[in-house]
Amino acid sequence: MTTLHLIRDSVLSNNTITLALRNLAPNDVIVLIDDGCYNLNSAFISDAQKIIPLNQCYAIEEHVNARGLQVNTAIVINYEYLLELIFNHQNVITWQ
Repeated sequence: MTTLHLIRDSVLSNNTITLALRNLAPNDVIVLIDDGCYNLNSAFISDAQKIIPLNQCYAIEEHVNARGLQVNTAIVINYEYLLELIFNHQNVITWQ
């Protein structure tokens, strides 16, 4: 069973990010949205990529651009691709 994890908070704001990592399985997918995009530059994304490959880590382009971030650790996607991911996964969890 695959799960799509929508990460909405920064690792600096609360401990839900730690809970997300504990529940991450090798076939799961992560999408960073809203302030979750700040995790692109944190240990969270490095820790996540010890469990899942880079091609399973995404960030929403508009949210990344709004925060002026550089993306080297995830694939930048649009809302249409996010919808595809949502419909292609059996479970969706929003971490916020």
